[in-house]
Formats: sequence, structure tokens, C-alpha cells
Amino acid sequence: MKKVFAVLLLVLIAMTVLVACGSGESKQYAYDEDGHWNISSDEFEQKGYKRHNYKFSICTDCGWNENFNMLKFEKSKGGKSYEIVGRTYNYKFRDSDTYTNILDGIPEYYNGLPIVKVSALYDSTFYDNKKLIIPKSVKEIGYNAFKGCTGIKEIVITNAATIGTTAFSSINTLQKVTLGKGITQLGNYAFSECENLESINIPEDFTALPIGTFFKCTSLKDIAGGDNIKEIGELAFFGCSALEKITIPQGVSKIDDQTFKGCSSLKEIVIPDSVTEIGYRAFKECQSLTDVSIPDSVTLIEESAFEDCTGLTAVKLPKNLTQLNAHIFAGCSSLERVSIPNGVKDIDTGVFKDCTSLASITIPMGLASISLSAFKNCSALTSVFLPDSVVWLGSYVFQDCVNLREVRFSDNITSISGAFKNCYGLTDLTLPKNLKSIDTVAFKNCKNLKSVFIPKTVTTIGTQAFSLDLTSDSFTRIYSLENIYFGGNSEEWAKVEWKQKDDYSSIVSFYSETEPTTAGNFWHYVNGKPAAWN
Repeated sequence: MKKVFAVLLLVLIAMTVLVACGSGESKQYAYDEDGHWNISSDEFEQKGYKRHNYKFSICTDCGWNENFNMLKFEKSKGGKSYEIVGRTYNYKFRDSDTYTNILDGIPEYYNGLPIVKVSALYDSTFYDNKKLIIPKSVKEIGYNAFKGCTGIKEIVITNAATIGTTAFSSINTLQKVTLGKGITQLGNYAFSECENLESINIPEDFTALPIGTFFKCTSLKDIAGGDNIKEIGELAFFGCSALEKITIPQGVSKIDDQTFKGCSSLKEIVIPDSVTEIGYRAFKECQSLTDVSIPDSVTLIEESAFEDCTGLTAVKLPKNLTQLNAHIFAGCSSLERVSIPNGVKDIDTGVFKDCTSLASITIPMGLASISLSAFKNCSALTSVFLPDSVVWLGSYVFQDCVNLREVRFSDNITSISGAFKNCYGLTDLTLPKNLKSIDTVAFKNCKNLKSVFIPKTVTTIGTQAFSLDLTSDSFTRIYSLENIYFGGNSEEWAKVEWKQKDDYSSIVSFYSETEPTTAGNFWHYVNGKPAAWN
């Protein structure tokens, strides 16, 4: 009785396969990790037990791959299939000089039943594997199934319908992936951080690339297929620094957040007219992009979309934009010219900040506001014309525009904050006729500013509005101004609140349409410009 139970227990843990023997006779075998036996006549007796006869890890008699002993198998609930659920840790590997592959494949059958799912395996499961083919029986590749399985250089997925989240993530030896038809679900970050992955084909029945699909695949260059993709998730190509060209398929409506961020070799991007939205940081740090044409179908470009694209020289903006969101082109140090569409009402914070090559900007009638630091440090900018639709300028808007020489203000601007600090190229200014306040440091350190017209509507001037920085060459003088042309009379000037007013009293002139008969400093217009009465 004990012998029967022992044999039964052994059979329950054994595996069966149907193989053709050398004589051509068909036999069914049961086997364990040491040997196999013929069970065609009596499966409860070990008849003809023999040790495995291995050649390159495969038993020439029963077909068992000795390396499959390292896998853990679990039968499905229905009992008609198996799942690979992991790997044993106590498996004794043969001498590495003789057997170079630890595991060189995934079995299609186990104990005569198909393997339909692969769950988590581990690093070093595969060693120096040139090509891993996922067999047709496998329908699902689970979460983290092959994550970090270094050694695999090529993967062919033949029939799996579902690929789980991070299923092939962090395989740093992987160079090529071939995806078969029929994949209906691809998990987030499926191939993320495969730093040597160079090429992949995307089947025609693929409709979506989910979040982080190729996140930080730093060697990815060749993407074939994918013409029917309708959705590209955020971070899908984040950090793919070898990618040089991408064509967004027709049908995609949004280029999602950070989709191509850090694609530093990307030289060409084709955006179809199905796209209506470009997401947050979508192309940030794509330093090799030189020219971008955005179709008129796009109505929204989110913050920092092209920030730090240092090679970008020109961009065509879509006509249906109504707002330029914060930092869209900040740090695009090669950008030379931009024409802002007529429908844009607001330029948000830092949109063109540090665009040090921007020499020309066209601001349309209809624009209402320009926010904080929008053109800060645009050091090549020489002139700005603000249409009368502009009613508000944020702080530091043109700060550090050191070559700015000419500013035409909107007469509907009522306040100027620290907008023009360090604008060394300014020599004379005519401030808007409805201005009420000049805030602190508005024109501070404009060291070549000689004359300024201040309208009589001004009631307050902030501290250091026209002061110079106290450097070694300016201790004897706190301003560069030689003339302040005030639009009112001395009584109106007396009402202006300005703590430093007395410091400038000797250079203030008051408006007089006719030549004055009394002593004092007066001015009038000559050819449209303020000039002192002699």
C-alpha cells in the first residue's frame, strides 16, 4: 500500500509529453527532473525508468528541457491549462562552461496541457539569450512577467492578447521586439527602461500606446507600423534620446503630457490635423528640433510644451489659439521669430523667457495681457510694439532684454511694475497717456536711459523706479536720466507720490504748449517728441 501511494505521489508531480522515439513508435512519458519512464501501459508504475539523456539541455528521448525545472507551474481553475507563476531559487545550474543558457525558452505545454499565461520571472532567468519566442499557447503576459530579465536580446510575441504593466521593463540587453497580431491590451510602461532597445514593430490592429510604453528607451530609433494608433499616453516616449523622427498617426487627438520629453535627438515631428491638443511638457528638452509646424486644428498648447528646445529656430502657431500658456517656449535659445495669432488674448508666465535669439515678435491687436517674465532675458529683442488692446503687463515682462531700444506702449496700460529692469538699450521712453502708477524697480538699472515722458495721470512712482544699481562706477549718481518730461504743471507734479522725488527735481520739466514767460524747466512737442523750451 505504501508503495502505491509513493508511486501515486510521484506521478502527481510528474509531467507527461507525447514524443516520437527513435524507432518511430509513439510513446507517452512521465518525468521528473532526473529521468523519465513510459506510462502508456500503466501510469502508476515506473516502467523502463531512465535518466534523461541531455544534448544541449534537451532530453533526446522525452524532449524535456532541463532548464524548465527552474520554473514554477500552477494549474488553472478549470484544470485545462497551466500558468508559469515564477521560478525556483534552489535550482542547481550545470557548469557554465558547458551550458551557456540558463533558460532559453518558454515551454508551450506542461504535463500535456497548454501554458496560457506567464507571470513574474526574475533577473538571471535568461542568460545570453539571443531570441526569446513567446509560444502561441500563451495568451497573457502578466504584470512584471519579464521585468529585469537581462540576457534577452530579441523578443517575438506571437499570439498574446494581453501584455501587463511593466511586463518587459528594464531588460537592459533587449535590442528588438516583434509584436504579433491580436494584442488587445498593453499595460503601462510595458517596455520602459529597456535602454538598448533599438527597434519595434507596432501591429496594424494596435489602437493605443498607453502610459510610459517606451519610457527611457534611450536607444530606440526605429518604430515600424502603428498607423492605426488613436491614442498615445503620457510619457510614452519620454527620454527616448536616440529617436530622430516621429510621425503622429492621423486620428490621434492629443499629444499627451511629457510624451516626447527628453527626446534630445528628435529632428522632425509630423503633427496631423486630427490633433487638437498638445499636452504639458510634450516636447520639452527636444534640443534637436529646429522647425515645428503646428496645424490649425490645435486649439490648446499646455504649459512648457516646447520648453528648452534649444535648437528650435522657427515655429508656426495655429490660428485658433486663444492663449499662450506658461513657459511654452521658455529656454528656446535659438528661436528667432514668432508671429502670435490674432485670436490670442493672453501671454502667460515665462512663455518666451530666455529665448536669447528672439529678435522679432509680432503682437496682435486683441491681445489683452502679458504675464510675469513672459519675455525675460530675450537679449536679442530690439523693439516691441504693444497694441492698444493690451491693458496689463506683469512683473519682469521684459527684464534683462539688454538690447531693447524701442518700446511703443498701449495707451490703455495703467500700471507698469518691474517690467523693464536691466534694459540697457533704452535711451528714451514715452509712457502711456493713461498710466497711473510706475511701480518699484520698473526701469531700474536701465543705465542708458536719458529721457522719459511721464503723463500727468501718474499718481505714484515706486522706490528705485529709475535707479541704477550701486556699483563701483555709479556711487556719485543714482540715475542715468537727464530729462523727465512731465505731462502736467508743477502743482500736479507736487501731488505725485514718490519718495525719491527730490533726487530728480533738477531734471523735471513741465508741459507748456506756448513758450513760457516764467522761470523754470518747461517742454513742448517738436515733431511729436518732447523738447525743452530754450
